[in-house]
Amino acid sequence: TVSGQPHITKFWKSTGWKGDGTVPTWAVVYQFQRQGIYAADWGFSQHGPFVLITDYGSKASVSGDEYARYCYLSKDYGKTWQTIFDLATVTTGIGVHMHGACFDPYWNRIWVSFGDGSFGKNGLFYSDDLGATWVWALQTNTAGINFSQSVNIVALPTCILFASDSYPNGIQRIDRAQGRTPTAGYYTVDSAWMIPDQPASLAYLFQQVARSEWFPDAPYLFVYSAENVAGKSGVVATFDGWSFDQIWISDANNTAGYGGRSVMGVTPTNEVVIGSFDSSNPPETPWEKITLKVNLD
Repeated sequence: TVSGQPHITKFWKSTGWKGDGTVPTWAVVYQFQRQGIYAADWGFSQHGPFVLITDYGSKASVSGDEYARYCYLSKDYGKTWQTIFDLATVTTGIGVHMHGACFDPYWNRIWVSFGDGSFGKNGLFYSDDLGATWVWALQTNTAGINFSQSVNIVALPTCILFASDSYPNGIQRIDRAQGRTPTAGYYTVDSAWMIPDQPASLAYLFQQVARSEWFPDAPYLFVYSAENVAGKSGVVATFDGWSFDQIWISDANNTAGYGGRSVMGVTPTNEVVIGSFDSSNPPETPWEKITLKVNLD
């Protein structure tokens, strides 16, 4: 906020960066049209010239106030933008807002997810024409029947992964063997990796997914933390979306709403860096940096 008022989120793009210490020039290329709407990590995706960003923040209310309902696409590395998805056209659910977006280079497809509706509504859509038309990906939009509400979306060669923001808490998967157009008209989702010893409700939130680009076969890293109950934070790694390794788990339970928030790696020195927001730390320094040495063999 600025002077007590919600700020307008802006997209900035640099020019003139050469990697030799030259200071680049920054300019605003787009901005959200409403206060209180911002961009979350799971609503950002980039592949080649294509960049996706979704609204995040305010939710649909009874009064029909503006809320986080749009997905935006740039086809030119962020120079120009267009709105390609409007949540208001696919649901009237109270309390919903946008969640994740992913450009899928294996099918040249865009995936978007939304959720948090007061009636348990969540959703997953895809577009094969850069947002001109959208297809409902699932059998139903009733939470818990076919899809665990997701935030981060990851496209891999043989599957698509969805990190949860609801029960069951974990990572779900669509097998690409079902085809670009599944026989039943919708996709079947299975459990890829689930957090053990969880209650039958939202308990954990996957905060971020990261993957280093310095070598082609780097694993994807998923960091999660306690959301509505006290619980341990953790980081899970996968190379292919089928085999998973728990590479870190916190020593003690975190207060609900605290714990692992960010992850980076694997670095050239075989390290994973985790940012944890810890309620046990002094209020003036709540953040903690955790560095792990990992073996990629």
